[in-house]
Amino acid sequence: MPPLYPPQRKKTRVWLWVLGILGALFLIFVLLLGAGAYFVKQKMNQAGVTTEMMRRNPALAGAKIAAAMNPNIEIVSVDEDRQTLTYRDKRTGKVSVVTFQNAKNGRWTATEEEKKP
Repeated sequence: MPPLYPPQRKKTRVWLWVLGILGALFLIFVLLLGAGAYFVKQKMNQAGVTTEMMRRNPALAGAKIAAAMNPNIEIVSVDEDRQTLTYRDKRTGKVSVVTFQNAKNGRWTATEEEKKP
């Protein structure tokens, strides 16, 4: 004999849907955070920055990272004894010198050097 009433539908548990969506968003956040950390690590490796350099001379490490992020700047030379970094602007060809002490104090002023033939 067939049932006289239709079968009851199962109730949808809203809190399971909410937890599932929150879990998926958290997973996406963690993956994006990991991808960002990987990108920064690769840029630091390209610039030649090591953890030892970050401890020993953070101004030099910061200057190298800034130069790696800007495609128009090329580091020409670094003199750790005189605490200077020489770079060349690829667009204009101008060669400039930045001192680490000024960089530590937040003054990124550069002096231009004469081109030597």
